[in-house]
Amino acid sequence: MKIFVVAPMQSEADNFTRAVSQRETPNTYVIRSCGIGKAAAAALVGAALQAERFDMVAVVGYAAAGPSFTQGQVICPGTVRYHDTVAPEGLVPAFERVYKTLGGDDAQCLTGDIFVDGETSAKLTARFGENVLFDMEGTAVAQVCYEKGIPVVMAKYISDIPGRHNYDSFNSFVASHPDFGPILDKVEAAAMLCQEKA
Repeated sequence: MKIFVVAPMQSEADNFTRAVSQRETPNTYVIRSCGIGKAAAAALVGAALQAERFDMVAVVGYAAAGPSFTQGQVICPGTVRYHDTVAPEGLVPAFERVYKTLGGDDAQCLTGDIFVDGETSAKLTARFGENVLFDMEGTAVAQVCYEKGIPVVMAKYISDIPGRHNYDSFNSFVASHPDFGPILDKVEAAAMLCQEKA
């Protein structure tokens, strides 16, 4: 399979590239960093899917999470959705849609253009439950893939739990967890599932 891999930070793209270089895989990977935020992620993935044919898209990297999870887990959420759309219910269906992914974990990724702190996490977990991840790109990528008919998977290291950890703990976690082998394992498993469904 030919898989487009998008990571918000260049260090995440580099970590995934290193993991791929250290093993044999039947898949071909094109790995890019998109930068932070929904617009940057959607622009990069949209352009990539317009320019080349890919069988699957993967979003990889680090993410904060709700209190059901612990630092160091690698989670592939089964659904993704935006959390920062403020509009009357039913007015903007595209922003209310829940997108399914190839992830098999009982988790939902909530995407918004804000860094989630303890107070925001408490509000979001009260609304969506505690089995959540927080990011700034995933749902935008899923939306583009949905429109293009391309399956998507998200594989994220849980870097911090807002309310328990601070931004410094995120930086120390990233520095101490450069091995993206476990993330590659999840992406490879999703690729096999994608082939079985084809």
